[in-house]
Amino acid sequence: MAKNPSAKQSEGRPKWVPLRDEQYDGLTALARELMNSRDRKIERITENSVIRVAIDLVLAHPELLAGDTEDELRAHAIAEIGALRRRIRSLERLQEKEQHQTPDGS
Repeated sequence: MAKNPSAKQSEGRPKWVPLRDEQYDGLTALARELMNSRDRKIERITENSVIRVAIDLVLAHPELLAGDTEDELRAHAIAEIGALRRRIRSLERLQEKEQHQTPDGS
């Protein structure tokens, strides 16, 4: 396998994974949306691109996965990411509020 994380599929090992209908449809739509919204047309963004990025994400952050079943793993990962996003938004709002305060605290 290539050492470059963005290596093309021809340099990797195939893994067949069955997808639920909503996963397949969502994956196709997401890849198409990402492909169409690119600023630079350097390489294609495919369903496999999105899958490889998702795998890299969970391998880089295994703490996102907790549970004894696929449903529990999924629910925990989604909840953790949601909590992180809410925390980031909260910190951004706090930062904006601090930037708009006058020196006298009003």
